[in-house]
Formats: sequence, structure tokens, C-alpha cells
Amino acid sequence: MYSIKVTDGLGVVLHASANHTDLQDGVLTDAAGLDGTSSELTKEDLLGDGAAIGNMRRPGREVTLEGTLVGSEDQVKSALARIPGLFSDKQLGTLEEDRDGAVRTCQVVLDGQPKVSAVFNDEESVADWQLPLFAPDPHLYGSPRQTLLHPVGSGVGLQYPLFAPKVTTRESRRNLMVYPRTTASRAVGDASVSAGASQNGWGVAATRAIVVADGGVPSGSGYVSQIRPSGAGRAATGLHLAITDPSAFGAAEGVTYTGSIYVRTSIDISIRAALRFLKQTAPVVGNLKQEYGDPQLVRAGQWVRLSVSSNAPATTTNAQVFLYAAAVTDFPAGTTLDLDACLIEQSDVLGDYFDGAKASTPEHRYAWAGTPDASESIEFEVTRGPSILSFGAARNVQRQLTNDGNATAYPTFTVEVDDGSGFRLTDGEHVVEWVGACSKTVPVTVDMGGTVTVNGLDRSVQLSRADWFGVPPHGSITVRLETLQGGTGSALATVRDTWI
Repeated sequence: MYSIKVTDGLGVVLHASANHTDLQDGVLTDAAGLDGTSSELTKEDLLGDGAAIGNMRRPGREVTLEGTLVGSEDQVKSALARIPGLFSDKQLGTLEEDRDGAVRTCQVVLDGQPKVSAVFNDEESVADWQLPLFAPDPHLYGSPRQTLLHPVGSGVGLQYPLFAPKVTTRESRRNLMVYPRTTASRAVGDASVSAGASQNGWGVAATRAIVVADGGVPSGSGYVSQIRPSGAGRAATGLHLAITDPSAFGAAEGVTYTGSIYVRTSIDISIRAALRFLKQTAPVVGNLKQEYGDPQLVRAGQWVRLSVSSNAPATTTNAQVFLYAAAVTDFPAGTTLDLDACLIEQSDVLGDYFDGAKASTPEHRYAWAGTPDASESIEFEVTRGPSILSFGAARNVQRQLTNDGNATAYPTFTVEVDDGSGFRLTDGEHVVEWVGACSKTVPVTVDMGGTVTVNGLDRSVQLSRADWFGVPPHGSITVRLETLQGGTGSALATVRDTWI
């Protein structure tokens, strides 16, 4: 399935797909300019010393989207009224290209007037639209991946065995889903799944989720929540399963949430996840916004993770996670739908699933915020300080960064080291070295595309060496963090697959 989603700076969205089952803004007929560019890339040497310390100088990418919308007169008029208003703030927006689940993004602005034309009649109305866009940076980027680096020699020092190292923890992630997995202690009917045929869209009544033993569930609990329609029927596109109760987790306006759940069915069916934001306090109670994730084809017997991200609008107090059928589907008697491993976080990045029962590691500890399997889950980052008078074990200080794209990927590093020690980043052949202030309260961000920032201000001129490096197309590099005066600290490396 191929789809395009454009979101401007005000949050106005255009979403079109080459799949006729997703008709929010019609069928995408063309996406010219996304399959490559003939422009050459150059890097400008601003200092004359052979090391370019300024931003990359790249020609942009022109993109023209075209689509056709077929529907009722009201549907067509609603879409056409919205398309000309895209990018009214004249700011950068985001273009997301989804090709069978592989998502690539770039920043775009409007590059001319949108064009629309329509023919209206009582039975079926048809509209064509065209949206010209320009991407100042012509690259397309995959989802960010992060890894933590520690300085050479980190963890080594004199220790005394009678005095254990100081261990500190801080909350790094929180799963807001209070029933993230199914266990034997859960009663039949715990999951908030509508039972009436008119409510859930199955076309027949469906049992509420029942507990079934299953040793292969993603959460590792040994049980699964299973929904069973009472007989054969037809799942309309209105099919919806409320995975969380309206009051299951509180949400705050202006915060971005990402929800995900693993789904397995006994038939092939296209499903998508949704986030619904609500106002649950008087005097006004109701739905404020609903955001849909991209549809995915769930093959019979296979676990598939569905996800969706969205920003909560003003006056939001609560939110729900739903599943929706993406197309009308006939199903036989005995059809089942299994649910497991629900994760809801305050984040715009989909992270690995976890709950309070996950096994702890030296770097992370997991716990329930309250009653096990009936409360939020917390991931803690564990930090161990030095002891006295014996030698500790060194950490693995090298990390590998990969790039599956067809263009060089330039990672970013957010560095925190002891104030005054300075640091260098190297891939074994190139070195970027910083001698200015750097600490946990004043981190330094190194963008290997050619800039260094502190508190949002460009401080590239404070580098003592600027031999920038990137991850080659379809390749990898091994990176290392070194402190200049033996201090401690860390660097969070972020890299994205990059295409041109």
C-alpha cells in the first residue's frame, strides 16, 4: 500500500492513498518528485582549511501531488474547502510517504497555488486536486534510531569492595496503559470492547474479550484477550473496538501521544489504529479529535503491531485507543481477533513495548506504578557511580550506526560530559573535537551535517577540529566518544536512514 500524508504548520492534514479503501482525501494518482533527484550535492568549505564547518549547501526538491476524490457532494466539498487552506501560515510542514509500512519524511512548503476542480451531481461527485510543494532539503528520512555512547575508560576505576557504588535511577519512559497485557487473573469481560452489533460494526453480536492461554504472545504473559463474533457476518468500515475505557488514561492539551497494540486474526483483514481525544469534564463533555494510523493488512495467524501518534487539542482531559477496519470484510463463523501488548506514551516516537513485568537489565529497571497488571508501567534508567579502591569493568564504549538509505546519513550527537573536560567524536578516520563548556545542564548538540549548537545557538566556531563524518549509503560506521581530560559523561547518537 502506498500513501502520502501532508501536515502543515497549523496541523491541517491531507492524506491520500493509492489504495481505494482509504478515501479520506481520495485516491493518490501521482506523487512526482519523490523517486529521486538529478541535483548534485555540494559541501562548502567556509574556512578554507579543507573542513567544511557550515551547513550543507543543497538544491531543494520539487514535489507535485495529484489525486482524485469520489464521494457524496458534501464529502467532496469538505475536502475541496480544506485543500486550498493548506500552508496558510506559510511555514514548513511535514510530508510522510508510506510504502508498505516503510515511512519516509521531509519538510515542505507550498510552492504555488493548489488546484482543484470538481463535478457535482446527486449520485456521485468527482474532484481532482493538485498540490505543488518544495522541500528545501531534498533528502527523505526514515524514523530516528538512538543509541547511547560512553567515554573511553568509563566504568574503570579504583573501588573498595566494602563500599558498593552509588546507584541512581531516573524515570525514562512510562506506559500509560493500565491493562497493557492479559493474565490469568483478568476476568472475562475486562477489556472495554463493545458487544452490540450496532456499536461495533461486525454486523453480528460479538463476545467481550475472553482470556485464552497462549504461550506465544508478544508481551510474554502467556495469555491473550480474544474477541469472537457470534457467527458469520460482514465487518463494515465502521467496525471499531475500544481498547481503552474513556477514562483509562488522562491526556493533556498540547502533548503528543503514541499508542500501539499487537493484533492477530484468524482471517486476512486490513485494520488501523486510532487515537481519540475527549473532554470528560463539565459543562462540555464529548469527542474533540480523532487521529487515524495507517492501515495495515493483518494476515491470518500473524501478530502485527498497529500504531498511531497525535497531538492532543485544547481542553483535552482523556484519550482512548481504538481499532478500525479499513475496508468492508466478510468473515466466516469462528473468526477470532486477538489483542496483546498495548503501549501508550507521551512521545512522538514509537518505542519498544514494555510493561512492569519486563526483566530488568544493568542499564534499565522496570516496575508497575501500582497494582501489577492493573496500573501504569515505568522504565527507569540506572546509573552507577564509582566506588573506592579496586578496578571496575570498562563499558563497551563503541557503537555501530547503520544507514539503509541510498544517500549519506549525517547523525546528531547530544553530548553531556564533565564541565571543562571537552570531548571528541570519531569514526576511526575523522574527528570532531570540542573544547568549550559542556555539562548535563548545558549539553552540546553536534550535527554531522555541519553545525554545533548550545542552547539553540550556533557555536560551530568553538570547535578545535571539524572533520565531519556520516554513515555511507547501505553501510555502517563505528563511533566512539572520548573526553579530553578524563571526565565522565555520555552522548546520545541519533541517526535516520537517508534517501535522495
